[in-house]
Amino acid sequence: MPSPVSTPIPVSDLPGHSDFKTAEQAFESGQYLEALEGYNLFLKEAYDDPLVEMALLRIGMIYRSMDRNEDSLAVFSRLTLEFPSSPLVPDASL
Repeated sequence: MPSPVSTPIPVSDLPGHSDFKTAEQAFESGQYLEALEGYNLFLKEAYDDPLVEMALLRIGMIYRSMDRNEDSLAVFSRLTLEFPSSPLVPDASL
């Protein structure tokens, strides 16, 4: 399972950000199914947001921790293809 994140990401009050905040809290506490639900809700509401890249990375990490390797690779590939200049691409490529 992914290790909990120690540094929370600052999040504004834009649409969908409450879902992202909830997902981050769940991810940090190891509640990966709840985090997955929150990240997916966030992606539905705020796809053009800069936090989308982090949401995709977290979803991929959650899938990997659940041994859903094909889903994990699909999400990491999506991150790499849609956001090639993202600083998160190296993490997704591992």
